[in-house]
Amino acid sequence: MLTTLAPETCRLELELGAAPMPARLGRALTAELCRQCGLGDLVPTAELVVSELVTNAVEHAAGGPGRNGGRGRPGRVTLTVSVTRRGVSIEVADPDPQGPAVRVAGPWDEGGRGTLLVAAHSSSWGWRPRPDGKSVWAELALAS
Repeated sequence: MLTTLAPETCRLELELGAAPMPARLGRALTAELCRQCGLGDLVPTAELVVSELVTNAVEHAAGGPGRNGGRGRPGRVTLTVSVTRRGVSIEVADPDPQGPAVRVAGPWDEGGRGTLLVAAHSSSWGWRPRPDGKSVWAELALAS
C-alpha cells in the first residue's frame, strides 16, 4: 500500500489494492485531509462519496460476477483526493474499462444505490477511460 499525504498541497494519493477494508481506510484519510485543509464541514459528504466510489472500484477490480459480468481484471485501485479553493475533488481508478451505470434499485435490493448517492451529494461527477481501466471522479463544491 502506497500512501502520500501532502498537507502543503492538500492532496492525498492512496493505492488500495491490497489494503484490508479499503473503503474504511479511504474514508479515514480523506476526513483527515479535509480537516487539515480547513474543510471539516465537507467531511461527512466526502466520506460518503469516497466510500461509494472505493467500494465500487474494489468490486470491479476483483471482477465481481454480480457487478460487472467478470469483466474486471484483478488490479490496482487508487484514490486521489485534492482540496482546492473550490472544494474537494475525489477520483478513484480501477482496471475495469466499463463505466459506471446509474440504476434504480428496488426497495429490497442490497446494492445499486451508490452511483445515485454520489450524484446526489456531488456538485458534478463522471468517469473517464484510462489506458489501464477507468477513473470515476466527483467534485464537492464549497457552499457559497
